[in-house]
Amino acid sequence: MAEYKDLTEYRYLDSPIPMLNIGWLGTELGTQGVQTPPPPSLLLSLGKEVNVPRSLTLGSHECEFCLREGHAPETGNGEIHIYAPSGRTYSAPTLVLHYVKAHQYTPPAEFTAASTAPGAPDWDDRAEILCSILKDESGDPAWQVNALIDLPNWHDSRAYQAIAEAATNEEITLTADYELARSLSRFWARSHSIDVSVYEKLPPNVRAHLDMGKIQAHLQT
Repeated sequence: MAEYKDLTEYRYLDSPIPMLNIGWLGTELGTQGVQTPPPPSLLLSLGKEVNVPRSLTLGSHECEFCLREGHAPETGNGEIHIYAPSGRTYSAPTLVLHYVKAHQYTPPAEFTAASTAPGAPDWDDRAEILCSILKDESGDPAWQVNALIDLPNWHDSRAYQAIAEAATNEEITLTADYELARSLSRFWARSHSIDVSVYEKLPPNVRAHLDMGKIQAHLQT
């Protein structure tokens, strides 16, 4: 895995959205910055994000700090994307949570603020780009998966409509069934209702991944 200074331009993989590097760490640059205890809200946010990695690649990366210290290394694959209300977008490897917990890495304050910000970002060019990626049948499959994961960050009917339309794309329902189901679950739980017209057309493999417990809990509130 490449090593980059925090808040430099993301170049690890092709990205249709400009992003800034966070936590792409290695032994050459070290953990960067001032080491301070992370707020619990950051650990909670990162814990949720790393469970659904974006931009997965072949193989995995071993933590260089663990190797240097003679420990069995933590491994990671993929990255997380944080969409700040300010319009900035950050990319961090999934190992970022490990770096924070095990190696006292402190991300820049603006990243921590974006990761723990309440509410949702306003509709903007980033959301438009993600929607267009989903609608483009010849689009990058990896970024179509990313769009499924990331669009629910916007509490907007246009984001849901793009996800609902993606549910009719046979290739997406076959190759990104988990991510599609997760996104639909988030929207339906948030709206306290299930879109029956979409649900009835979902193939069994997508339905199997729906978080019905979460949806039902919200329906009862």
